[in-house]
Amino acid sequence: MVTHSVNAAAHADRVMFIKDGVVFHQLYRGKSDDQELYQKITDTLSMLRRGGER
Repeated sequence: MVTHSVNAAAHADRVMFIKDGVVFHQLYRGKSDDQELYQKITDTLSMLRRGGER
C-alpha cells in the first residue's frame, strides 16, 4: 500500500520513506504496537524535515 497517511502506515509491518524515487529510510514494526509505530513514523518524519538524514 502507498499512503501519505501516518495513521494508515502505522498498521503496516514495514514503512518505507521514498525520496526522489529511491528508498531513503525504512522502519520495521518488530514488536511495536500501532501506537508505538505511529510515534516512530512521526519522529522519523520530523527528523527528515529537519534534514537529519541525508
